[in-house]
Amino acid sequence: MLVIAPYPLHTAPGQRFRFEQYLLACASADIEVTVSPLLSTRDMEFFHRSGHVPAKLRALFLGAAKRTRDLARARHFDLIYIYREAFFVGPGIVETMLHTMHVPYIFDFDDAIYLPTTSTGNAQFAWFKDPGKVAGIVRGASIVLAGNQHLANWAKQHNSAVEVFPTTINTEVYRVRKEDPTRPLCVGWTGSPTTVSYLHFLDKTLINLQDRHKIKLRVIGAPDYKLNGAEVELTPWKESTEPADLAAVDIGLMPLPDDEWSRGKCGGKALQYMGLGIPAVLSPVGVNVEIAHDNAALLASSEQEWMQALELLITNESQRREYGQRGRKRVEEQFSVSAHAERFIELLHIASSDG
Repeated sequence: MLVIAPYPLHTAPGQRFRFEQYLLACASADIEVTVSPLLSTRDMEFFHRSGHVPAKLRALFLGAAKRTRDLARARHFDLIYIYREAFFVGPGIVETMLHTMHVPYIFDFDDAIYLPTTSTGNAQFAWFKDPGKVAGIVRGASIVLAGNQHLANWAKQHNSAVEVFPTTINTEVYRVRKEDPTRPLCVGWTGSPTTVSYLHFLDKTLINLQDRHKIKLRVIGAPDYKLNGAEVELTPWKESTEPADLAAVDIGLMPLPDDEWSRGKCGGKALQYMGLGIPAVLSPVGVNVEIAHDNAALLASSEQEWMQALELLITNESQRREYGQRGRKRVEEQFSVSAHAERFIELLHIASSDG
């Protein structure tokens, strides 16, 4: 199987949760995997930041050469696995060519990438984007893996072979953390510079909480985040230290606006918190409602609801423990790699037989 992905291995949480953590299962099933990332590790240092236009154009030029090579060798593989898209800009040429060549491919997506959105750091390239191509990519796929039901409903307009395959957590890596009662209680968030804007929905709430309670605020993966009036501990994102960095958080946050883009999200942050046994407070948007089923997490919409939910957890140790235990159980049963690995391998075999 050839995996066509945007980023190098071990550099992007989305890829890890969608396919990287299933590579061991592929090896156990005697599936040989070759991964072809569009960007290099060096490109990742600047690609989603503002500026660096010549370097970005060079990265795209080199990426186009990689995709040309991928097409030239495509028939040597039994299956192509495409995560999100083969190329960031322009029409879906690679996917169209694979379909024309009768090379079966799986298309896996975990965001509403059919919407006209682009990161702040690459706003000047927005007119190069072609979100309309996603429908064509879906039509040509042997199987479409959608990260939640909302995405699946959209994809089924273009292809009947759509499977809801949730984002999952490796519970062998994300183990229940050990609490440290000697340190201040920590409220935390993890994400990236492109998603940290959602955390600002809680600015007033977080300032009020820090004024009223002796708590720390930890933000992972957004080095430029600032909140005037509050003390914030900024932690860089690293895959190798991510579980340990998150284990220092006692209450996890996942605020979202209720819009079409957010309804397409697949709850990765929530699942990370819950996999570690960290009680989580989530906006009731999209798949978050399903993740929080049976009181596995707290849901909050308004500023008042967020304050009430967070103060409940801050002031009540037994409630933190209970929500942490229920969250871990929910992940183990419904959103873990172990619960879905067999089905993942089965879908690869089904898709490869389409050729």
